Amino acid sequence: MSPSPDDRPIAAPNEPQTATLAAIVRFLQVVRIRRGILFCTLFISTVLGGLYFATATRLYESKARLYVLQMGSNVLQNDQENQGGVQENMATNQGVLTSDVVLEEALQKLPAKHRIDLKGIPRSKWTEALRNNLAVTAPRRTNLIDVRYRSRDPQVAATVVNHIVESYLTLMRGIHKNNAGNDIQFMTAEKKKLDEETNRINSELLDLKRQMQIISGPDNQSINPAAERVAALNKELIVAQNRTREARATLEAIVDAAARGQNIEQFAMQHLEVVGKEFLLRRMGLDSQDSWMVMRVRQQLINDQVELQNKSGEYGPNHPLIQKLTTRIRDRQKWLAERPKSVVDQMQKLSEAQLTPSLIDMSRQRLRYAESREAALRQDFERENRTVSSYEYQMSRIKLLNFDLARKRELSVALIDQINRTDLGKERGGLRTKIVSHPKAAKLPVTPRLLVVALCALACGLGGGLGVIYILDVLDDRFRSPEELRLQLDVPVLALVGEMPVTDEPGLSSVRMLSEPNSTDTEAFRTLRTALSFAGRPTQQLVVTSTEPGDGKTTVLTNLGVAFAQSGKRTLVIDADMRRPGLTRKLNLKGPRGLSTILQSEEPIGISAASNLLATELNSLDVIPAGPRPGSPAELLHGGRFAELIAWAESAYDQILIDAPPTLAVSDPAIIGTMVDGVLLVVRPGTNRRRMVLRAAESITAIDADLLGVVINNVDSDTGSDYDGYGYEYGGEDEPASSPHRLAA
Repeated sequence: MSPSPDDRPIAAPNEPQTATLAAIVRFLQVVRIRRGILFCTLFISTVLGGLYFATATRLYESKARLYVLQMGSNVLQNDQENQGGVQENMATNQGVLTSDVVLEEALQKLPAKHRIDLKGIPRSKWTEALRNNLAVTAPRRTNLIDVRYRSRDPQVAATVVNHIVESYLTLMRGIHKNNAGNDIQFMTAEKKKLDEETNRINSELLDLKRQMQIISGPDNQSINPAAERVAALNKELIVAQNRTREARATLEAIVDAAARGQNIEQFAMQHLEVVGKEFLLRRMGLDSQDSWMVMRVRQQLINDQVELQNKSGEYGPNHPLIQKLTTRIRDRQKWLAERPKSVVDQMQKLSEAQLTPSLIDMSRQRLRYAESREAALRQDFERENRTVSSYEYQMSRIKLLNFDLARKRELSVALIDQINRTDLGKERGGLRTKIVSHPKAAKLPVTPRLLVVALCALACGLGGGLGVIYILDVLDDRFRSPEELRLQLDVPVLALVGEMPVTDEPGLSSVRMLSEPNSTDTEAFRTLRTALSFAGRPTQQLVVTSTEPGDGKTTVLTNLGVAFAQSGKRTLVIDADMRRPGLTRKLNLKGPRGLSTILQSEEPIGISAASNLLATELNSLDVIPAGPRPGSPAELLHGGRFAELIAWAESAYDQILIDAPPTLAVSDPAIIGTMVDGVLLVVRPGTNRRRMVLRAAESITAIDADLLGVVINNVDSDTGSDYDGYGYEYGGEDEPASSPHRLAA
């Protein structure tokens, strides 16, 4: 019996993760097979990395650390306000350290023997060259500045850093030697003048705003109510003018159309929205009453059609009830077909008698209303505009005063900030810089580093090797080993069938398992029989299919059937490939008896099966050939008689084998697969592409059929490099199924 839905495996909820993991595992298997490419890329990247490490210029780095502190505060005290002010100026201090002034002074003091990094560079570009090798950074949330310089000589790097730091400290000391007292006195006098001018401007602004009744809006913006009213009236006047023009154009168009006797329905629908909507609904027969009536007639028509369909099976076409229903359906269909025309005729009469006068009258009223509103708005606009025009000079004066006031306030704030920052020489409000780490000559170069070069070479080698393997794997669309096939399909490989000679002799004697039972190439079918016997799940009813025609499924099935029969099991072989019956042709059983005759017969399934059953010279093996080719094999297999045939065979035979068409060709294997215990997929790696095999397996499992495993057919035993532990390899050529050197269905 076929497995019930409860017995079938339930899909895991994390199928995408499982698929991804399976893809990764499969790719690792491919990497293992092509590990020579990976070793080659690793070797090349290692050699290139070694050459780079051996030839690259050694650079040494020296570093000094500066501590910037706020004078007047305790160094050991966590003063958030003072330290926050210092950190805000860190970018400024970094910029000063890399400025032309500091670097030029450092170059002047730098001895000639320590200018090895400037050889061959014009004097005008020394500052830029020095800056390119210099790095100034400030660790986050600290008051520290790190000054780094890289050079080909470690002593030169330390000397350059030392001169740059000394030049920076000299510059900062010179800045703070100015006469702070005089500066503060001058800035205080300027601050007093700014305050007086600010007060004068404020007084003038208040007077002007009081005269113009200006109020303060959000963000201290000046708002003139009169100007706001003029802007609003101008917008309303523009809208009113547009509506007047539209109303006048509509009236003229309607009057002209009425005078010419033209159809004015378009005006009703375009310009007069309410009338146009109602008119359109009436024109289409969609008003409330008509809609209800049409809906009811349609519902009655559907009920009559349903009743006619139900009664047709019980009564003939001449029955009075059937004729009555037919007449009533025809009448209602005719009424529904003629109803829109009737409504259109009624609306045409209504348009000629009432619609035109109503539209003209409504358009005139609309025009009068639009003209009166436009005139009223124009009067209000002109009155408010005269008022605003008298304030034009005052508004310009207010804008100038506001701009001047904002500028003077900014100057006042800047003066106050500068006064607070000025150093009075009393350890208050100033920045001081101390050297906390002096530069030293480095013993080891910072570049190139052996560990970094080795890691980069390893990463490039692995990445390049995996990339090459992936590309080759995509281009080489075939299975290289049984492990790879088993891993991708997630089913076991039950047997590997080698190449077998083809015989032209028809009948059961052409089956290798019967003619040469002790040959080495028939041992694969005994292995397959044993694997099915110990599968741990029902295998009484099996269907054998393949990916494409010519894969050898019929050969595998006939030999497996003989193997079961030789083991003492009553075996029934059914040729369900009614399109191209390879089993029937192979056993020379063409004739009127067969599966198609059983499925098309109306006799009881047991009687029909017994009359179409053919015995063979092997006592335990019976065959049901395909029979005459039917018009629609899939429909026959999908019917209930095929399931009844399998149930009958289950009670009479120990083993049932069904030969089905290729999976990717037709839907017959999917239909049969849901009725039996399991499916065997025959794969011929020499001709089958990987994607085709995967698609075939997915088409089987997608319908909840149980894919028991894969049988690899036509294995070449001459070379075995890709089949460690198996002793076989796929044939290297894709020969057609009819080749005398290859065995095919």
